[in-house]
Amino acid sequence: MSDKPLGRLLLEGLGEIAWIAVLVALGVLLPLPLVALGWVLLLGAEWATDRWRGKVPYRLQQALFFWVLGGGIALGQALPGFWLGLGGGLLAVIGGVLLQIRFERGLRLERQAPQALDAPLPAGGSAWGGEAPERTPEGEAIRLFDGGEIAMGGPLVCHYLMPDGCFIPDCNPSARFSSDGRHFVSPIPSRGAWGLAIFDRQERLLYRCAVDNFWELDSVTEREVIGRHSPLTSNAPQRLELQALKAGSEAEAFVAIGDLWLPESEWQRWSRDLRAQPLPSPLGGPALEIRPWLPASLLALDDPFAPLRANRGELWINGEASGLYLSREAPPLAWSDDGRALALQAAGEPLGQDTYWLWREDGGLRALGAPWSALPAEPHAGGPELLGLEDGWLRFGLDLAQPCLTYERYGTLGSYSHSSLYLLHARDADDRPRWREADMPRLDLLLPLDGAAGRPGCLLQSAPLADGSRAVWEWLRDDQEAERGAYALRLGDWRLDGEWTLDHRVSDCGRYLAVVAFA
Repeated sequence: MSDKPLGRLLLEGLGEIAWIAVLVALGVLLPLPLVALGWVLLLGAEWATDRWRGKVPYRLQQALFFWVLGGGIALGQALPGFWLGLGGGLLAVIGGVLLQIRFERGLRLERQAPQALDAPLPAGGSAWGGEAPERTPEGEAIRLFDGGEIAMGGPLVCHYLMPDGCFIPDCNPSARFSSDGRHFVSPIPSRGAWGLAIFDRQERLLYRCAVDNFWELDSVTEREVIGRHSPLTSNAPQRLELQALKAGSEAEAFVAIGDLWLPESEWQRWSRDLRAQPLPSPLGGPALEIRPWLPASLLALDDPFAPLRANRGELWINGEASGLYLSREAPPLAWSDDGRALALQAAGEPLGQDTYWLWREDGGLRALGAPWSALPAEPHAGGPELLGLEDGWLRFGLDLAQPCLTYERYGTLGSYSHSSLYLLHARDADDRPRWREADMPRLDLLLPLDGAAGRPGCLLQSAPLADGSRAVWEWLRDDQEAERGAYALRLGDWRLDGEWTLDHRVSDCGRYLAVVAFA
């Protein structure tokens, strides 16, 4: 699914429709000799761009197709009689499209045709894995990442990390170094047309060639790439000149992130996470900023991309490093009313486990205790969601999962679901059931800023009742199996006798509360 706004998608769609309409209209309205001349000029433009750029732009191919379509309509209108016009127009369109396909295929064949091998070479590594290069010609170790199939049982896609930190994405185990060690060459697997990656180690440039001749490589010399086409078909031998392949494709430079070198297109994927990110604060509050963090060496890590994927940075408060690391993606913050205190979720280590922290203008940072967590037999709680900072408490929101029966609407309790529950509300005159949607129960969790935390120290509150009051649960003990807890329950000043579970429901009108006794 696209991340673009709906309005932008609609505008782009209207632009595409207008582009197609103009091409077809020109083919229909212009005189037939001009239509034929335009067709020849478009073919010439395809030939020229293929020669100079090594590929034919998609827009140019699209223009030629719709020009042929418009010309076919014009020819059909010019011929006498309905059937003669229809037949002539269809033949013109079909013939023009077939000629375009043949012509574009011919461009690739004309640029460099595979040469026959003087003598068969030993077969190289398989595109399905098993013989990927593990060392450079100099004997240094190569690292492979994320080997996976492009389809069920299909060839493998893997990424190579060279000893100097250069990352070569979307390659294949059937890769080879050139005999002089300058180039690293690998097929680029695809569900459609394959490609060929050529990494110039001396110039630190990556070439992605639009040739689908190679599925598996047998040898790479100083001048040639030698391999085979798909072993699923003829497995025909292929041989193409290395320099001609480079000349027919665009070179992509590498950009450094720490001691890791990425192709520019790959670098752009991560670069937005390497900028300082200001965080909102209330009027009179401190200036907050998340600054990017990288270890001293990415290459020294088992997974050099782990810090980038974590998308975390160091929190700076009023221009000073806090020593806390938090997510860059909408980190949860809770402010006091006067903006002089802040609660947040962060870690003391760059890739550590998040805990909760409190910052006060007059007291600095300190760690808070762990919030309440559910036991296995208690209602499964989603969250917690940080809601606010109050006097002496940090408030969270919890959604309690709904019970699921073994046969959807009847049976025994089998599991819990984090979704609405449909209850039988009434029956129609023809005895058809009418169902009502019941949302998940809501609990508020109060974590004390001082004193004991966890299950013993936290309070749990129901959703507000009609008069604005809330039921409050306070932990007393856990059962012997440590599967569920017993709680004291009070409503305002009224403390109910006995022990209670957390399972409850507040009525739609807010006047009634159903609770379950602990037994």
